Amino acid sequence: MIRNKHSLTGALLFLATGLGAPSGAAAEEAPPWELVVEIRAIEAARGDDIYCSLFGSEQGFPMDSSKALETTQAKGKGETRLCTFAVPKAGTYAVSVLHDENGNRKVDTKVFGIPTEGWATSKNVKPRFRAPNFEESRFEIASPTSKQRVEMHY
Repeated sequence: MIRNKHSLTGALLFLATGLGAPSGAAAEEAPPWELVVEIRAIEAARGDDIYCSLFGSEQGFPMDSSKALETTQAKGKGETRLCTFAVPKAGTYAVSVLHDENGNRKVDTKVFGIPTEGWATSKNVKPRFRAPNFEESRFEIASPTSKQRVEMHY
């Protein structure tokens, strides 16, 4: 009986001192936050290949998804679809969306860089003679779940 008492006391002391808790990065690492992007006004007859890219800086925004934090394919069918991202932390982000009608996984453009396929960016920025930039498309994520709505442009 005394042996069990000492074992229990030792275990409680072990846990109380923090020796039983995870240490280092594992203890500080919080689960990722979630961003859901609702894409509207999709011309579904143009195909199902719609990709969203999440950017944490102006590098590559909006057309170079290789510089994005994450790129994912939209889920669903019809005129409205969703992209979901695991956001690493609170901060400033921007999203770009591509309706990849020909399946080549890149933004096809005409003269002067005007897209020939459907596209959108966060905050629904649509400059007349240039691509949207990160500064005007950026938004803040300050809570564990966030939502953005974008409208496709064709």
